[in-house]
Amino acid sequence: MVAPQKKSLSYNEKEYFASGAWKCPTSPTKAHWWDCNTKPPVCKICGKVKVEIVLTE
Repeated sequence: MVAPQKKSLSYNEKEYFASGAWKCPTSPTKAHWWDCNTKPPVCKICGKVKVEIVLTE
């Protein structure tokens, strides 16, 4: 039996969680339910469009 691997979060995921952008006031789980079959992704609960930031150097 293999022990479950702990997923390490990328820098962008950490910023996303820290910013509170994942929160959805109308969702029963208090988090957005992103429909990733659309571009850009849209929350299935409130209809908010997920904004993805692209960093350039």
